[in-house]
Amino acid sequence: SGEVDVNKAFCDMLGYSRAELISRKWQDLTHPDDIELTNRALAPLLAGNQDAIRFTKRYIHKDGSTIWAEVGTAIRRDAGGKPQYFVTSVNDITRRRRAEENLRQSEALLRLVTDNLPAYVAYVNAPALCYQFVNRQFAFSFQRPREEIIGQPVSSILSQANFEFAWPYIERALHGERCSYETAFPLAEGQRWIQVNYVPSLDQSGKVNGIVVLSHDLTERKQAEEALREAEERFHSMFERH
Repeated sequence: SGEVDVNKAFCDMLGYSRAELISRKWQDLTHPDDIELTNRALAPLLAGNQDAIRFTKRYIHKDGSTIWAEVGTAIRRDAGGKPQYFVTSVNDITRRRRAEENLRQSEALLRLVTDNLPAYVAYVNAPALCYQFVNRQFAFSFQRPREEIIGQPVSSILSQANFEFAWPYIERALHGERCSYETAFPLAEGQRWIQVNYVPSLDQSGKVNGIVVLSHDLTERKQAEEALREAEERFHSMFERH
């Protein structure tokens, strides 16, 4: 069926005049990949199982660009229940979908970079202190899938002793201070010495809305320092005996 009537907003959204649109079928305006999707969405209306539906689809602008839209469609029937026409409202969400796609691409790039760093990387929100992001090394070392860490409070992932040790530094970060500390962690790799760095994240008003956690394994350095101290002690002991 053809477009029966359209308003100016719909015309402006797709770049056509009203005269151009009322002579076109909806299939001519719909992205080719979404025609079947639209048919499936409309099927319950035509079958009489539903009177209204909402779904997301793509239109093609007159200039050939893609327009994302949230569509609400209701069906009007005659006295005998036979479908007569559709009443459709269309909300342009192209800007939102592009922002979502940009965010997905940014998150994918962030994961790619952090997953290949020799460091434990995490982000927790504030003030709830729940994990919003962890890299592969963090998840592996805590022996949990990322999905089981994301959304969990820091206090449920760290041991009680480690959380209590970290709390004074967390408080400083919540007040906007960058800080760090060293501590021993029981991880999948065994007992490790870790340097933990807290970097506050600020919103536009300057309020702390999260903490970036960057941690590095110091175990080999600590072991080398301990071996050096032991060697120095043996040297001094041998020197003093002579």
